[in-house]
Amino acid sequence: MERNPKIERRLHALLSIILVALPLITIYVIFHFRGPQWDLIAHSLLGRTALNYIALHNVNIHPAFIGEYLNNLVYYNEPYRAPLATPIFATLSVFFSETVLPYMVIVYAAAVLALYKTGRALRIDTLILFAAFLNPYALYFFFVPNGMEGLSIIFVLLGITALAKRSSTSGIFFGLASLAKYPAIIFLPLIILLWDRKKITFAATFEFLMLLPWLLFNYIVYGNPIYSYLAAVSNVITSGGYAAVHPLAVLAVVAYPAAFAAAAFVLWHRRHGRLNVRIGYRGKVLLAFAALALVGYAFVLPHNDFFTQERFGYLFFTALVLLSVSFLSKETMHKAAAKRNIAIIAIAILCVGLAYTYITSNTAIVKYYNPNNPDNIYQAAYGQLSNLGFENCRFITNAWVPMLYQQMSAYSPFVRYSSSVITPIVAHLSNASGIGYANFSNNFAKYPIIVIQNAGVPEQFIIGLKNSTLKYNSGYIQIYLPKNATCYPANLTEA
Repeated sequence: MERNPKIERRLHALLSIILVALPLITIYVIFHFRGPQWDLIAHSLLGRTALNYIALHNVNIHPAFIGEYLNNLVYYNEPYRAPLATPIFATLSVFFSETVLPYMVIVYAAAVLALYKTGRALRIDTLILFAAFLNPYALYFFFVPNGMEGLSIIFVLLGITALAKRSSTSGIFFGLASLAKYPAIIFLPLIILLWDRKKITFAATFEFLMLLPWLLFNYIVYGNPIYSYLAAVSNVITSGGYAAVHPLAVLAVVAYPAAFAAAAFVLWHRRHGRLNVRIGYRGKVLLAFAALALVGYAFVLPHNDFFTQERFGYLFFTALVLLSVSFLSKETMHKAAAKRNIAIIAIAILCVGLAYTYITSNTAIVKYYNPNNPDNIYQAAYGQLSNLGFENCRFITNAWVPMLYQQMSAYSPFVRYSSSVITPIVAHLSNASGIGYANFSNNFAKYPIIVIQNAGVPEQFIIGLKNSTLKYNSGYIQIYLPKNATCYPANLTEA
C-alpha cells in the first residue's frame, strides 16, 4: 500500500493533540472534584501575600493578626520552599480569585511546549516523546499535588534544549529550574558540556545572576545566603530519618521509560541483530543528565516515605524518558505504523487513567475534603469549634494550610518547637515586626486545637495535644481544649 505523507502528517497531528488534551482534561477533573491540593494552596497563599505586601502595601489579607499570619506562612513555606512560584501566583492573583487551576493549566501548557522544543533539538520524534512523557505518573507527580516539579521541568527541558544547541543560555534555564524546585540545582554543572571556555563562563554567569536575588534575600532575612538550601537539605534528612527504599516506588519512576527502552531494544535487535550504538554530542548530554539525576534521586531515597520516593523521582524519570525515547525514535522515525501503535497504546493508558481519576475523585469523602466545597470538612470543623464557644477565635490545627486558604484563623502546630530550625526565623521576623514572640508563644499554648484526619500532619506532631481535653469527636474531626483555653479574637492587633 502506497504511503500518503499528507494523511500521515494529519494523523500524527491528531494523535499528538489527543495525547496533549487528555492530561489537561484529567487535571481539570482532579481540580473540580478534589479542589486545590495542600502544597499548591500554600504557594497560592505565598503569592497572595507577596502581592499584598509588595504591590498593595497591605498585608492584612487574613483576619488574623499579621505577625502570626506571617509566622504561619513563613513556617510552612520558608525556607524549605523554592521561590519561583511565588511571583507567578502573585501575578495570577491580579487576574483570578482562584489561582491554583490557572497555574496548573499554564504550567502544563508550558511543559508541553518545552517538551516539543526539546524533541526538536534532540531530533526525537515529538509524537513518541509525548506518548512516553505524558502518562499518569508524570501527570500526577508533575502537576497535581505540588506543581513545582512541572515548573522545574519546564526550565530543565529548556536547559537541555539550549545545551544541545551549545548555547550559553542553558545557564539561564538551569538557574531558573533550581529556583523552581531545589533538587534541580544538581544540573548546574551540566554547562561544562558546552566544551568552550567562553561559553561556559557566560553560562555560569547567567546561572549566578538567576540565583543572586534569592541569595541576597536569604542573606538579608536569615543572615546566610544559602540558608534556604541548607534548610531544605536538613528537612529532607531529618524529617524521616533513614527509611527503607520501596521497590514499588522506584518501579513507578522507571516503569514507563523502561517499557520504551525495551521496545527500542527489540526493534533495534530485529533490524541490526546486535547492539552497537554510536554516542554523539546529544547522547553525551542525555547521559550526563541521567547520571546527575540518578545521584540526586539516590540522595533522596533513603530519607522519605513511599509517596515521596515516588514524587522525588521526577528528574530521574525525565532523564530516562529522554534517553529511552531518543533510542526508540531512531528506530521508528520512518515507520508511521510503529509510531501510531505507540501513540494509540499511550492514549489507551491515558483514557484508563482518566476514567480511574473520575471514579475515585467523584466520591462523597473526596468532595468532603475539597476546600472549594461549601460543606467541606474544614467548615464543619470550624462550625463545631463555634458550638464550643470559640467562634471567630484563633486555633491550632494540623490542617492549617487549607483552613488559612478559607480565611480562618488557623495556625501551624509546630511553631513552638524549640528544636525546629524555623523557630529562630519566626522569632526574628516577629520581633522585627514589633511583635513580642514570647507573648505570642504563651498565647499559642491556650488556643483550641482542631485535628482533621487524613488532612495534614500526623496528630502526634501537634504540640500541646497530650495535655488537652477531647471535647468533640466525629471520627474525621477532633477538637481539643488545652487547660485555660482562651479565645483570642482573629482581629487582635497586639500579642
